[in-house]
Amino acid sequence: LTTNDPLTNSYASSSSAKCDPPSLSTLCTQIISSKLEKYPQEAFAVLSPDEWDRIIQHRYRVSAPNRKEKHKTATSGGALDGSGRMIPAVNVQTLKLIEKCNAHLATSEVSDTLVWKDC
Repeated sequence: LTTNDPLTNSYASSSSAKCDPPSLSTLCTQIISSKLEKYPQEAFAVLSPDEWDRIIQHRYRVSAPNRKEKHKTATSGGALDGSGRMIPAVNVQTLKLIEKCNAHLATSEVSDTLVWKDC
């Protein structure tokens, strides 16, 4: 039995020695998320709100700053969301255009929580 957690992009398996490849859905989410600004806004019309949420969650997770420093400085932990993020996970103009062309994606609470709060 294998389950895929899209938030953590991790795979839980009943057999720890066996490594299952990512699902096609997960691969598509990763590719779309990595090149979000390069797709025409109309292309997102085929996405369901749940798929859009997974893309935003993945983009937010992979665009988070590396937190490798051992000693906190005066500016660490600050910035936009307390994690050191200096720019939103998705470009504001890109998100506005996508949401303008695709009203069904504009109601996403995930993008409100993870992206718009940083703008």
